[in-house]
Amino acid sequence: MPNELRGLSVNDFAHPEDLAAVNSLMKIQAIDKLMSSIEEKSNEIYIRMITLGNCVRITEQNDPKLFRIVKKVCEILDYEHTPEIYTYRSFGIDVEPSGVDKPVLIIPDFVVNNFDDNMLYFAIGRAVTRLKSGYLKFFIAAKIMLLATDSIPFVSDAMKLALSNWLRKSELTADRGGMLACQNFQTAVRFLMCKAGMPLKETKTVKVHDYIEDCKFDGSLAKVGKTVQTLSNSTGWANDRISELFLWNAQGNYGDILDKYLD
Repeated sequence: MPNELRGLSVNDFAHPEDLAAVNSLMKIQAIDKLMSSIEEKSNEIYIRMITLGNCVRITEQNDPKLFRIVKKVCEILDYEHTPEIYTYRSFGIDVEPSGVDKPVLIIPDFVVNNFDDNMLYFAIGRAVTRLKSGYLKFFIAAKIMLLATDSIPFVSDAMKLALSNWLRKSELTADRGGMLACQNFQTAVRFLMCKAGMPLKETKTVKVHDYIEDCKFDGSLAKVGKTVQTLSNSTGWANDRISELFLWNAQGNYGDILDKYLD
């Protein structure tokens, strides 16, 4: 079982590109107005109603194992609250936070029914990292605004691009948080291989180093590709995110964090 990282801060492992993107986002004048609209009680109630109306709540009574893992992930990442947990019918693999005043985790039933414990720790760890980061309002705003920009007059193209850019860069920090939650690099890569479209059962036998080598781009192509991702509101190519985690691990940054908090 992964060890608890008491005193851990998201700043200890936040990706530099995530930090740069959120700083750029905060400089946009209208962002305060957008955040205020997200904080309004009516919006909170609306989000809450969607959750309660379309999901099944997971409790310690109806799924003690999943409840225990969510609680343990919060302890590992030193997040002080255990959020409510909901599941819904979906073949997706991303566990996502929702709500502002009272955040919850929404877990696809595919994850509940098919992920082993390590994969659950990683997937849930990514979502808890978003809760812990303090930027959940940005995450919700990005998800909503990128779908409904035309109906909100003060959301400019510049704000939309900034939100899209931050959303993609923040995935890199969430991946690192997921890896700290499961404390297993192979598991982190398996999740992202699934994200790229590989069947779950096949991810157990792939040689990670060979897979990463097959996914490398030359520098100029990678630069163009990342620009396209931002313009298309993508959350980032899964294989690119694998490479980022590989570097974070290979360069010793991941190990340094474990050494710091496990001493």
